[in-house]
Amino acid sequence: MNRSRHSGFTLIELITCMVILGILVAIATPRFVNNGAAQARGFADDLANSLRYAQRIAIASSCQVRFRVTAAGYNGLQRAPAAGTCDPTGAWNQPVLRIDGTTLAAAAPAGASPNPNRTIVFQPDGRPLGGATSINVGTRIVIVDGTTGRVSVQ
Repeated sequence: MNRSRHSGFTLIELITCMVILGILVAIATPRFVNNGAAQARGFADDLANSLRYAQRIAIASSCQVRFRVTAAGYNGLQRAPAAGTCDPTGAWNQPVLRIDGTTLAAAAPAGASPNPNRTIVFQPDGRPLGGATSINVGTRIVIVDGTTGRVSVQ
């Protein structure tokens, strides 16, 4: 009787190996990939867009908008209205709302904290009070032009 013997792996063994490799890749990959630069770039773009929005709100409402940037994130506030108009001496306690009703604020992701802390006040004509401002976010720089209020990212 001549019985030939086949050698190799069974389907179960191959699937088991693939599952184990998949688990190892899922655990190890985030340790090798540093997405801090991408997060900083995204936050810099978000910060610039929010500054532009704050400027537009100042123009549309004819009221100043204060935009505060810290290492933790940013937020936008207006002065509380008095008798339906802008109170130029009121407290900065009225949050600026986005179109979807959420407040104009965001937390900075880890590794993308803006530097240095800045407070930018947009006047009703859209110009920033106090001149030009620059904010570093990772390798990006968000610039607010002192003459026009134009916001750019470099």
